[in-house]
Amino acid sequence: MKKIYYIAKKDFYQYFVKPSTISWGIIFPIILTLSFVIRGKDVGLIAPGLIAMSSLFGATSMASTSVLFEKRLKEFERLVVAPLSWLEIVVGKLVGSFLFGLMTSIVVSFIILPFLGLFIRNVLLLVLAVMLSNLSFSSLGVFISLAVDDPRSAMLILNSIRLPMIFISGVFVPLSTFPVPLQILSLFMPLTYSVESIGYSLLGTFEILSPVTSYMANFIVFFVFILLSIKILEHRY
Repeated sequence: MKKIYYIAKKDFYQYFVKPSTISWGIIFPIILTLSFVIRGKDVGLIAPGLIAMSSLFGATSMASTSVLFEKRLKEFERLVVAPLSWLEIVVGKLVGSFLFGLMTSIVVSFIILPFLGLFIRNVLLLVLAVMLSNLSFSSLGVFISLAVDDPRSAMLILNSIRLPMIFISGVFVPLSTFPVPLQILSLFMPLTYSVESIGYSLLGTFEILSPVTSYMANFIVFFVFILLSIKILEHRY
């Protein structure tokens, strides 16, 4: 645990102020959120999607920044040769990303909820949903960053995954209004389970997935990407 703590601590303090982390992790989701708050129409229905989206961009931005900068500067190899297991490396990278994503989610929530006067149906379920969402997105960010060979093209690849995801996962349009093929496609998007679980904790309703399914799916996504990240390290090093 101590090794994981020091990896996460170093990442959080070293990469928190990087331009890519600030722009994609904080500024972009907040500006998008404010634009819908100002618009004012039916924002309550997309509040879960906006909070989930802030988790997605916050956690994956921090994960990609910490891993990609170290790979570009040839510093990641220092972790590889250190007396650390693959699991400790992956989880250490994930924890810093999780904390940053959690912070971003809290900031966006404090912007959205007071403006809309939304009543949180279940605070404990909301906390659980946000934490599970950030865990799954952090593991996704770490996996993509480890899987990409060229660090310079990693952000392009990451954005090519994140941006289409926000339009297919029910962030702006309820999943129940999607055609069936798009509903099936949305089940392959980790963001879908975040939107559904946060939506249930805030509004007490869900679109196409039961609350239990959404919460379990978030954890499964987290677990799967942890395993895939470890496999990548085993294969490359």
